Amino acid sequence: MNASASVATRVALAVRGVLPRGQLLDPEVWERRHRGIVIVLWLHAAGLTLFGVVRGFGVAHTIQDASLVAVLAMLAGQPTGSRRLRASAAVLGLVVASAVLVHLSGGATEAHFHFFVVVGIITLYQDWVPFGLALAFVVVHHGLLGVLHPTSVYDQPAAWRNPWKWALIHGVFVLAASVTTWSPGGSPSGRRPRSAGWSAASRGWPEPTR
Repeated sequence: MNASASVATRVALAVRGVLPRGQLLDPEVWERRHRGIVIVLWLHAAGLTLFGVVRGFGVAHTIQDASLVAVLAMLAGQPTGSRRLRASAAVLGLVVASAVLVHLSGGATEAHFHFFVVVGIITLYQDWVPFGLALAFVVVHHGLLGVLHPTSVYDQPAAWRNPWKWALIHGVFVLAASVTTWSPGGSPSGRRPRSAGWSAASRGWPEPTR
């Protein structure tokens, strides 16, 4: 029993070690990254409005869709609230922007790649809570909306017939993409912490001169 508990503890610690922990980011680093992401959100709100009009959806329709992103950008840009609350609003805005783009493009496969671009932005927070929110949104959006209005999410008959299957596939790919882009554990400066295993000397590289 003790051996099993010890193994379980080591596994839990190992998993915890690879999870991103944005709460360790230096406040200035976090604020700088967050401000940039909020700007990206506002640019998406404007760009989606233009894209929808060009696609022939009409001004009212596209403003309604883009306003979802704008509202979340406003919430994320508020100076009050915890880091995770503001980051979650920003992350939700990013994945909503991806969903709106997919909708306005008629479920085009190429538009789905925007979700993977968004993953790279989300990992700047180095925090598993907003990332988990984004992952859940991707699966629920692709599955639920894929059932209710499949042609606005997918452009393939196979996906129309099995929307939840393809929702899970998308979720797995988003998860895989995030694992390859975040730095394990995070650090107060937002950089990978230096250790014996990562030092320049241990790799045979010369240490930088000062």
